[in-house]
Amino acid sequence: MSEDGRPSRLRHLSGLVFVAGLVWSLAVLWSSGPKFLRGTIFQDLTLVAYVVAAFGVLTLAERIASVWTRR
Repeated sequence: MSEDGRPSRLRHLSGLVFVAGLVWSLAVLWSSGPKFLRGTIFQDLTLVAYVVAAFGVLTLAERIASVWTRR
């Protein structure tokens, strides 16, 4: 953490790289994954988008709650 209480740029960039890796892995599995995953619910990109959006909303809510409780 930096002096003002925010995460450092390196930590922020590592988080972005991690998320990009997850997205890339999902794309690879969706396009050329094992046969048992093809044609299943895993291939439904709408479901994947909803799950990602839900995690995003939960993360945002957690960050807002942590800011409110710091005061």
